[in-house]
Formats: sequence, C-alpha cells, structure tokens
Amino acid sequence: MICARGVRIPMQVIASDLEYELANTQRTAIKEEFDKEEETIKMLKVVRS
Repeated sequence: MICARGVRIPMQVIASDLEYELANTQRTAIKEEFDKEEETIKMLKVVRS
C-alpha cells in the first residue's frame, strides 16, 4: 500500500490506473500515426490526379 495524504491506496488501484493511462497513450499514438497515413494517402491521390 502507498499512503498519500494519510489515505491508504492499494497497489492494484495504482497499477490499474497506470495501465489505463498507458492504454490511452498508446491509443493516442496509434490514432496520430493513422492520421498521418491518411494525410499521406490524400496527398498521393492529389499528386496522382
């Protein structure tokens, strides 16, 4: 357990919170990558036409 301001927080709560943050970060990174690829595809279509 970790004590924060006198409140005892089980490690599982902290771990699940960190997993949630990590999943969000990964989701954001994947979305940004996808958006970049979409942009590249749009640019290539313009160049080809």
